[in-house]
Amino acid sequence: MATKVVCLLIVRGALASVLLVPSVDISRIFAAETQTSFRNALIQQGMLEISGVRGLEALQLEAMSALMSCELRNPELFTLAILEDGTRRNTVASQTIRGVSEPFEEKLNQACPKFSIASQKFRRLITLVGDAFITAFDSAFSVHVDRDKICDDDDDPTCAQYSSFTEALSTARQLDHFHVYSAPFARERDYSIEFHSDDGLFIAIPPPVIISSQGLSTSASRDFRGFEVKLDSGEIREIKTRSKNSVVFVLGAGMDRWIQFTGKHPRPGGVLHAVKVPLGVTRMWFGRMFLPPDDAFGVDVDIPFREYRKRVEQGDLHPTVACGAPQQLVHNARLDSKCGEGGYRCWRKCYYMDVNVTCGEDSQLECVSQSSGKSCDPEQHGCKPICSGVSTGSFCNKDISVTMYMEGFVSPGDSKEACIIFLFGGWTLDSKWKFSLACLGTVALGMVLEVLILFRRRIRDPQNKWRRSRFLFVSLEMLSYGTQVLLGYLLMLVAMTYSSPLFGCVIAGLVIGHIAFNLEGPVSEGATPCCEAASFQVDINGTDGKIGEESLIYLPDDDK
Repeated sequence: MATKVVCLLIVRGALASVLLVPSVDISRIFAAETQTSFRNALIQQGMLEISGVRGLEALQLEAMSALMSCELRNPELFTLAILEDGTRRNTVASQTIRGVSEPFEEKLNQACPKFSIASQKFRRLITLVGDAFITAFDSAFSVHVDRDKICDDDDDPTCAQYSSFTEALSTARQLDHFHVYSAPFARERDYSIEFHSDDGLFIAIPPPVIISSQGLSTSASRDFRGFEVKLDSGEIREIKTRSKNSVVFVLGAGMDRWIQFTGKHPRPGGVLHAVKVPLGVTRMWFGRMFLPPDDAFGVDVDIPFREYRKRVEQGDLHPTVACGAPQQLVHNARLDSKCGEGGYRCWRKCYYMDVNVTCGEDSQLECVSQSSGKSCDPEQHGCKPICSGVSTGSFCNKDISVTMYMEGFVSPGDSKEACIIFLFGGWTLDSKWKFSLACLGTVALGMVLEVLILFRRRIRDPQNKWRRSRFLFVSLEMLSYGTQVLLGYLLMLVAMTYSSPLFGCVIAGLVIGHIAFNLEGPVSEGATPCCEAASFQVDINGTDGKIGEESLIYLPDDDK
């Protein structure tokens, strides 16, 4: 049984310089001298680390270990999203109201009781840290929140207001998300999630758990590798914390929309951040988004938050964005009120783009599913904003590319369908000639795989000269079998694109190769070329590849 070696790795971002998040120890968060540091951190950077949370690291590792085990055994209970760089993200979600964390769906609780119990303990501790942050926020800033309430005494202007941050958030919803990111080994985009500002008031994030596997060892680290923020200067930094037992609070765009400040104001617009999952690792992330109370009235909207959410879910506030003659983004007024100046709503987030961003002729800015390439509601997960222009007669929609179609087999030639990515990020099949080359290459892969099977059968012949040297035989067997496995899995990935012609080419290549090279060969016990059993029937009386039934021997097989 493989032994797992767990160690703490401290890895610095390779591309972005490090930004040390301002930190306040939770034991000193209410001290008078701490308030200035607390206030300045949120005004200048919009982020704050609350450190010294005893027991947080142990509870988080327990919950994340159970989460990973649950996700491996029961992936169907998670919500899958394919991100922009090909990263797969599985998610389970719940909410916390009035300090009580609601359980997950009953199916998940029954299938993964360890995760259900461990996550409850972990979420309770996050609640305590969140309450401390909210109380300290009240001391650092003077706020009030207008509310949807009919007052008996019209002379009391505070009747229809929450007079403090603590009071306003005492009944508000808090959305809890557990994510498991499985990074690709070949990146298709720079970021898994592009720069955006969350739509809530703020979000609480403990350091994600990153699992790296090398051989039989597994290394676990808790750090913010790949979590990058964009400063007002445009500089991009990867954040870093001082403490293992810490929670980072990041302000969202909703702080400006729903909270009214008297005097000093935290950093406006929220914190623009992006996520880049390190290659070849598993990243387990927890985040809690704090929302306004349901009866809160916004600064620039004339409906309470509960109605606002209802309209968003129904699609009444779906953004309409046109790319007109000057080809500049023209935003609907309601969209602007939700995301602020220059913002675009998609995937429950606000994306901010340069005012000079342009679209081509007859194109439109859309919120598009990253898995299917089709338009989706801005409140739906797994989407991204793109300027999607569809040219009549084009082979596929060149503005959208996917690694696989998620709604069954698809044939090429539809200008509205996403273009398929062939194995590697730069190989996008966006024209007929590229698709034709991919088809020919797929057929060739299948034929070469059958040639390798024939080659392995020949070198296993006891009369073959290669059998005389043990070193030469083992070397050839190792090289040929490894190549066979590689080609087999590449063909499997091509088949999994759910492109009808490519799937047909996989079958055609294997059939043609079998007829050409292995028609007289024995029938293998393996079900697939990539996982074929290592047993062959060999004629010890000849080397012409023909099998004599009277003189068959069987090489050892793991199943016998």
